[in-house]
Amino acid sequence: SESASHVVFTTPELAFTLFASLDPHDLTQCIRVCKDWMHHAEPVLWRNFCYGGLRRKRLSSSTTSGLIRNLPYVRTVELTVQDLAILQELAHGAAQVSQPDASAADPCAPCTHLRRLTLESIDTLGDESFYFEPYLLKDFPPVFSNIVTLLEHNLRLTHLTFPFPDVSSGDPVLAAISNLKGLQYLAVNSNGSSEISTWSLSLLLRACLPLPELTELCINCKVHFVKKVDDVDVPDLETILKEAAIARFSHTPIPGKIKALQLPQRAESSRHPLALAFLKSDLLDLESFMVPPFEDESNSGEVQLLVRDRCPNLKHLRCPALEGYLDECRYMRAFIRGCSGLQSFASDNFCDNRYIDHNDSYVPRGIMSDLLWHHSDTLEVFELKTCHQVSSSDLQKVLTQCKRLKRFHVSGRYPETRDRRHHDGDAGFDFKDLSRDDWVCTELRELWITLGLNSVFEENRFYQQLGRLEKLEHLTLDVHRRRTVVLDMWGDDIGDEYFDYTHELRKRSLDAMAGLKNLKSLRLGAELCLDMREDEIERFDKHWPLLSEITVMGSKALKLPTKKRWQWLFNKRPNLRFTVLRSSQMIDAMHNYGPLHYSLR
Repeated sequence: SESASHVVFTTPELAFTLFASLDPHDLTQCIRVCKDWMHHAEPVLWRNFCYGGLRRKRLSSSTTSGLIRNLPYVRTVELTVQDLAILQELAHGAAQVSQPDASAADPCAPCTHLRRLTLESIDTLGDESFYFEPYLLKDFPPVFSNIVTLLEHNLRLTHLTFPFPDVSSGDPVLAAISNLKGLQYLAVNSNGSSEISTWSLSLLLRACLPLPELTELCINCKVHFVKKVDDVDVPDLETILKEAAIARFSHTPIPGKIKALQLPQRAESSRHPLALAFLKSDLLDLESFMVPPFEDESNSGEVQLLVRDRCPNLKHLRCPALEGYLDECRYMRAFIRGCSGLQSFASDNFCDNRYIDHNDSYVPRGIMSDLLWHHSDTLEVFELKTCHQVSSSDLQKVLTQCKRLKRFHVSGRYPETRDRRHHDGDAGFDFKDLSRDDWVCTELRELWITLGLNSVFEENRFYQQLGRLEKLEHLTLDVHRRRTVVLDMWGDDIGDEYFDYTHELRKRSLDAMAGLKNLKSLRLGAELCLDMREDEIERFDKHWPLLSEITVMGSKALKLPTKKRWQWLFNKRPNLRFTVLRSSQMIDAMHNYGPLHYSLR
């Protein structure tokens, strides 16, 4: 009614609450329908400006002007663009906005400062296109000065992500970071193969570690060793850590400590003792940690004791890219043994040195063995997105031993840039023994499994296991044939050989999964559903009442939605979202699937 509408729009807090509950599409419709609504809805629409995925598209002038016009209301900016225009406008707008008396407690009041700022690596400057490295930032004053201006005029930032260049003492970006007293999350990134020096890293740590509210620090880059810069010694790391701890204790009665940490990788010939120095400091109360490469002279036994004594709350471990070297695995195992009860374990390009002779009966202690031996009662998230080598029987044991498991993500797909001659394609994900023992993970909410078709497996038993997961909400099934790359006598790639096994979802398999009554999203490899009959597609509607999203992975399925047998399902469920991912999109989907409980962000 008109009276109700009048009450809503004359009460700013009520109007803000109403529009904040709408999604961007509904907000846009409200703005188009009524000018009175536009006054209240537009600031809400611009609160979160996230365009980090637009790596090759320029923002339109209307988008830029809309952002600047609503800058006092913007809380989150995530940006990757090809020109400097938007950065310049943001910096200029931040400098112009001056309302220091705005109440932070009032959600509908203008805010002079951003809360979250993400500036990803920039690909181009102006109209010139080239590969842009963060360490070149100082060579281009407009980029660098705009970033500094944004930091100087947004002192209420709580989350900051930006490309960090090599810096010198007294650099304005260091002063800007040190003034962000409310900063809780800091991530500095590099691009490609760029590196920062130990000198720059020490200056960064000196600026950010004393910040009293900082609890998450992510340094995602490589570090190369530099002894002196301009005849000035590199600041001593232990001294920096001690001074930062003293500064934190002096700010608050109960000093905040760093709970999530990712340290940089060392470049070749770098021997900067980062990891051990942090573990021995008083700055950490770790809950989440990305295990970095350790110094060659480090003692894994000492690392295990430090983790046990100084990191009693460490629950989330992320493993870096491992190539299977004994030293790498030894330090990873030291962390696993030192933790009191891991809840999540994740890795990219994982390699377990246990898997030596391709024989599952060969069981020397490895990373997977230690993980299951010490943490099978507490593990909730297990994720291996890409892998060099891991035993299929070890993967099966995660499902049959971890009762509290809520997320299991194992994909056998490699990034497309990887050299095909260095692997056989299935990364050890041979699920021939998935049905050997009963799965105990009845609390599972998300499951991603890639079936390796290099041997016959008990199909019915496997789908019966799936059907018992009554709480499952997100399911991804894919098929990955074992590939053998054929080389000629000179070592050149001359072709592929594939096994002849095929696999498709049929009525018996779908009926076995009828117990998944909470299933909301389903992802399938194209091979599983290309030749489905209409009576099989009808089972999607019959068995899974909450299903709202279907994604088919593979370019072969591009014409699938136009086929008559699928049109029946779309007519039956008009709100069903159906998506086909091309091969180039599948890697991104793999790395952005579901919530990341262990994430540093």
